Amino acid sequence: MPPRTPKHPPVNITPAEIARIKELYLEGRYRAAYDVGAARGPIAAWAGPAARLIAGRLAMQLGAPRLGRQLHAVAYRESPAYLEAVYYHARYRLEAFGPYSCWRFSQDQTEWNEASPEIRADWFALQAFVAARFRDFDRAEKYLIQSEQIQPNRPWHHVERSSVLELQDKLPEALDAAKKSLEIQPLFRPGVQSVAHLHIRMGNEAAALEILNEASAKLESSLVVAQLAGVQMDLGLFKEAEAALQRYEELAPLMDKDTREWLAARRADVTYRLGNYSAAVVYARQVNKDDKFYPAFATRLEALAESNATERLVHPLDASFEQTAPGALELLGRYWKVTIPKSDKDSGPAVDGLPDVSDRIRFEQNGWVAREFTLDFDTGVELLKRGVPLLATLFETGYGQLRMFVGFDVARQSLFVFEQGERKVAEAPMHLIQERFGATGPRAMVLVPAAHAAKLDGLTYPDATEYEALFKLQKALHLKMF
Repeated sequence: MPPRTPKHPPVNITPAEIARIKELYLEGRYRAAYDVGAARGPIAAWAGPAARLIAGRLAMQLGAPRLGRQLHAVAYRESPAYLEAVYYHARYRLEAFGPYSCWRFSQDQTEWNEASPEIRADWFALQAFVAARFRDFDRAEKYLIQSEQIQPNRPWHHVERSSVLELQDKLPEALDAAKKSLEIQPLFRPGVQSVAHLHIRMGNEAAALEILNEASAKLESSLVVAQLAGVQMDLGLFKEAEAALQRYEELAPLMDKDTREWLAARRADVTYRLGNYSAAVVYARQVNKDDKFYPAFATRLEALAESNATERLVHPLDASFEQTAPGALELLGRYWKVTIPKSDKDSGPAVDGLPDVSDRIRFEQNGWVAREFTLDFDTGVELLKRGVPLLATLFETGYGQLRMFVGFDVARQSLFVFEQGERKVAEAPMHLIQERFGATGPRAMVLVPAAHAAKLDGLTYPDATEYEALFKLQKALHLKMF
């Protein structure tokens, strides 16, 4: 079989041009960097490992992450001894297959004396992050020391150190490390994104918004603008988010199919929240027809818009915390503004992830009223309309997690849930809940103080009889044991 003819002949980028492209890249001027090379020919055809690697990095910034990964793969496959290609191939393994794959690959890469100081420093910083992913923080620190000794003022080193510290839940220290990268290089794009991310994790969305607004005005970074749009949407700044998404399109001239669909989905979200339902329908229909959310959302929205019957509710709730996130039951107490009953044997969530019958027992012994049932959308919506948040046990492989749902959206057939460690609610499409957790219900429970018991009346709770029988059995066994 004859070899496949390339779509474009190889494009030779001179060393001087590569140096200029890298200079612009490091300044965050990705469009300008792309234009230098694009004058020679298509980015996918840039020849040689050095050109392919910077082309791949640019593609990821310009809306074509799949092309970027392909270019890095070709660079490594054709030049496996080129150490910068080895570094980026290790990063690819980490992102695509996880830390174990990256670690296994890294064990075979021992000859780094010939690498530039920058690549050697980045290599050890990467090994630090991989070690931290395995919770081996002592080893991670040793790698970070090696990296810093090679290049003490390399901003990327401090971003990697920030990531290691975040994995240790040392958020203030992680933020300081990320800020250090910006002291070395103001508006260093990875540093900007890390600082903004950590501000959000620490509950300071205003600071995140400030740095992202400044950076998006000065950098040619679609990734920064996408992060900005996400923060704006979380804060309800939908007009600003709409403008940010337009800016994103301008900064991502290489958008591939997946990226275009991502952008269409975000625009559907924004225009819907702005009340422009006709535009939301148009954008939602630009998402792949095989997607189970947006095409169905468009159909429902068309029907609901005709009757002006869209409904959305999210209960306000104080979810503030410093570093230790409140659990679902603590959030429930905050919602009802009461102290939740504690158990003398309370030692945190059950390690096997199974629902703990003692939770319901101690609440009922302290005057609360409970119902258990299989979670479904209509029942959930009715309870939430009555001001009753839902608890649901969501099982993953080997463990389960109790979550609290505090809102709904009829047009999107979504419930809103507090994720572990987050201060804001996340949208959970009902079809995903059923697909992912339907094998175990998911089991739902409502707990209300006695003064609010009437809010539970007059509803039919799916599978309530079976859950009640199970509870009685578990309660008898529990009381006999304890």
